[in-house]
Amino acid sequence: MSAGGIVRLYDGGGVVTRVENPAISAAARTHSLFEFSVQGGVGNGNIVEIGWFKNTGNSGPHLFVYHLVNWMQTCYNGCGWVQWSSSIFPGMIVPAGSQT
Repeated sequence: MSAGGIVRLYDGGGVVTRVENPAISAAARTHSLFEFSVQGGVGNGNIVEIGWFKNTGNSGPHLFVYHLVNWMQTCYNGCGWVQWSSSIFPGMIVPAGSQT
């Protein structure tokens, strides 16, 4: 509780990480990813995930977003995504070695 009896709650999260460009085995048909997720609270099934991934055949790591609503799976890079930046968007190549 802050001065004056006003209750302030702050939600969210953040992370700074180095973007990698791992070697992916075409024979193994696998992928590599880094993910950060934020959940709506204990027992809350609303979850937002963001990160980068590299699949077999990708030239470099790509930004992704994903979310669950009431524990129900949705889809990557869409399903209600509201784009507001003209320079950062799901699916874009993220330069290896950069920090995001």
